[in-house]
Amino acid sequence: MSSLTFDAALSQQSASATVNFQHTSYFKSPSVAFPMAPLPPPEAVLSQYPKNPLGVVHFENLGVVVKPSDEHSQVTKAIRRAFPGNEVPVPELYGWKTYEGRNFIYMSQMPGMTLKEAWANLSLTEKQSVTAQIGHIVSALRDIPHPSCYPYIGSISHGRVQDLYFRGDPEASGPFQNVKEFNDHVQLLSVPESLRSDQIEDPYRHLLPDTGNICFTHADLHLDNIMVSSSHPRKITGILDWEQCGWYPEYWEYCKLHLNSPWSHEWRKEGFADSVTERHEAELDAIGEYWHWRRP
Repeated sequence: MSSLTFDAALSQQSASATVNFQHTSYFKSPSVAFPMAPLPPPEAVLSQYPKNPLGVVHFENLGVVVKPSDEHSQVTKAIRRAFPGNEVPVPELYGWKTYEGRNFIYMSQMPGMTLKEAWANLSLTEKQSVTAQIGHIVSALRDIPHPSCYPYIGSISHGRVQDLYFRGDPEASGPFQNVKEFNDHVQLLSVPESLRSDQIEDPYRHLLPDTGNICFTHADLHLDNIMVSSSHPRKITGILDWEQCGWYPEYWEYCKLHLNSPWSHEWRKEGFADSVTERHEAELDAIGEYWHWRRP
């Protein structure tokens, strides 16, 4: 495993109207006589938007997924470079197109089905195996060495924190210099004004430790964005949706694993989510309350 590095060249390429990564599998034709079709034009992507309100379009016949462009493209390239043995399976980036002020990234479609689709048909042994595989992936991500000379908390590009919790607060979402600064801002965004007075103490802030490791974190793991094989033995085939990833306090992945799924689902209720990474139950209590207050 190598370190996770931001690809500045990709940012420069993205300014072009069209970028095709010819070295990727999509453009490696099995036969010179039958070259691979060009990537679908943006017009074809936009025509699918009424059926895809999230802006994600699947071209099943080509094995291509198109998303509105963002730092996701940087992350997938960085992850594939950091884990050349596919220890952390992510989509392959095929290209980039710009059309009428909109940017689109073209990626490979991951094989299999979502873990949410597969869950009800898995045996207990398969559920345990898949959960253990997720744990190995999370552990591999947490072992990535921090790239900075100081332990900032923020995005892969040294920018603001991308987690949904911080959306709508672009002026003050980091990057943070340390865990305490991050925790203070988590509290600031959610605690009602009355609880910030001198008379009433916030009952949850003390549950967030102001020291600890800073780890590379997916920050949005749930059953809908974990792909598993359709055949046996069940294997993790892809981890999707890296928009919120970055460098976070070590407790953040555990909290998001739980908050992204309903308590009533077996994934949480029977303790599968608990076994993915080390437990941070006190922090979950605090973030759960803050999350409830934060959401409209």
